[in-house]
Amino acid sequence: QNTHTHISNMFRTTTTTVRNLATTTTKPSKEARDAALRHANEQMKSYYVNRPPIEKLIKKRKAFGDNPGDSQHFMQGVLGVTFLVVFVSTPFLGRRIAQDEDFRNKYIPKWYDFTMKKTRKCK
Repeated sequence: QNTHTHISNMFRTTTTTVRNLATTTTKPSKEARDAALRHANEQMKSYYVNRPPIEKLIKKRKAFGDNPGDSQHFMQGVLGVTFLVVFVSTPFLGRRIAQDEDFRNKYIPKWYDFTMKKTRKCK
């Protein structure tokens, strides 16, 4: 908490200094402006000197992101698309099985073949 208070006070002082420069009715002299900027830079120096390297701040991303639910969402999406493709292709496959006897004999086992023999009236 001490570091937080220090940084908080540092920004408050810097903000106050800049605000005081901005609200003066007369234009500050070059020396006063330079002194205020030097003072602000000295206060900000502890922020950027003690800052950890960017590599430590940015974590490596996993394959599906940092959220553990991302891989679950991916798997659910794959499963949903698979069911959609199967649902759409079923009528086409069923029609082919019903109409193409060679296809039916080649890919459908005899124990699973429930086709009915055509009667004389249907021929």
